[in-house]
Amino acid sequence: MFFASLKRKMKKIRFSPASRKYTSFFARLSSIMNKKNAQRYAIVTGLFFLTVVSASSLFYYNELRAPESSSSPEVEFSSLSPSGSLGGEILPASCESVPQEAHCIAGYADKNGYVCTQYETLNCCAANQGQACPSSLNACNQTQSNGTIQCDGSCSSTPPAVPPGYGNACPSALNACNQTQSNGAIQCDGSCSSTPPPLPPGYGNACTSSLNACSQTQSNGTIQCDNSCSSTPPANPPGYGNACTGSASPA
Repeated sequence: MFFASLKRKMKKIRFSPASRKYTSFFARLSSIMNKKNAQRYAIVTGLFFLTVVSASSLFYYNELRAPESSSSPEVEFSSLSPSGSLGGEILPASCESVPQEAHCIAGYADKNGYVCTQYETLNCCAANQGQACPSSLNACNQTQSNGTIQCDGSCSSTPPAVPPGYGNACPSALNACNQTQSNGAIQCDGSCSSTPPPLPPGYGNACTSSLNACSQTQSNGTIQCDNSCSSTPPANPPGYGNACTGSASPA
């Protein structure tokens, strides 16, 4: 109706030759925008406006309600603080300093942001926290089992101490000749890894003494550490070597 009235009014107006092209434009526009076309354009315009309003409303609703998020690999999950998206909290996957965190599971949005009405406490610790666990191995492959699993998954028990002097140089024990060798180190049981040196060949075996002046020996000796025999030559006969006189018979 508006364009039909505009067309009638424009017919009554006389334009200069320079403006007739503009008059013909409005005349064509008026003929196109009849009542039927006007209804179609009104419907299309209304649907477009409704689409824009709906998209805008959804965008601002999500802005108010959606929790803060991050693409960082260090983030495990996110939640909302009572102040909404402006105060969203990012919880680290490691939970190194905060073993427990509360995050919002219910609430509503108002002009000031998102208001949380219900929280849920999340345990960021290892699933088997508190269970008994052994310590790691010490240098002697020993452990102690007096620990429990901590929040970060580690065990509170520490490896047992190694024996005093472990790894230090040490001499071997004495052999029968009181000889040692110093090429060992203190072991996990506190002993020295070095062994006593071997005894001289034949040590302790029976042996014969050397000869006396009468080429006599005695065999009551044993071989000693210096490879000598412990037996001494027997004593010579009484008076052996003294001066003497002979006798004739008959006299």
